[in-house]
Amino acid sequence: MKRTAVTLTAVGLLGLAGCGSGEDEESVAEASSAPATTSTAAATSSTPRSTASSTPTPASTSALSPEAEQALVRTIFGQVFTNNQEALSNELVKSNSLVEAQTEFRFDPEALSLVLGVTSTYSTDTYVPELAYDLAAGFAPVFWGPEGTDSVRPESLPSFSTTVDALTYVCDGPTMVALQDRELSQEMFVERCSV
Repeated sequence: MKRTAVTLTAVGLLGLAGCGSGEDEESVAEASSAPATTSTAAATSSTPRSTASSTPTPASTSALSPEAEQALVRTIFGQVFTNNQEALSNELVKSNSLVEAQTEFRFDPEALSLVLGVTSTYSTDTYVPELAYDLAAGFAPVFWGPEGTDSVRPESLPSFSTTVDALTYVCDGPTMVALQDRELSQEMFVERCSV
């Protein structure tokens, strides 16, 4: 399943970053770029979707400053996004029957944000929050799962910005972690992320 392959690639690279937390940022970034192909190839085998929780990892003991941690996340996230943009789009956006068209999908390294824009099949804005929540919930396990938070602080993870029709929602890293952990209802999502 493509979602599993993309998820395993993303969390594998974030896990690599956590393993090198005592190293300097440049060395870790170089080390993380080499295994990307191997991780993708290995991840395409039929692995159950719940593999993320099957191997416990220790809590983050990052020796990096928050700024260095964000720079590392920016580099790794950018690589993973670039390598998997089409699969992510197909699996998590275009396959959604409520999405009429994807208008924007990019990683903004300066803002450290994953940016998604879609038009919905709705004739009114009544159900837009539901679609925005659904999209955010679909992306949350990919980049904001336990493997990422075991390697870096949730505050260092990218934000998620989604625009559905004319309504925009921006969730910071900790909010996306809460969404991935199923601690965030649709109402709480709207309250925290509405712009």
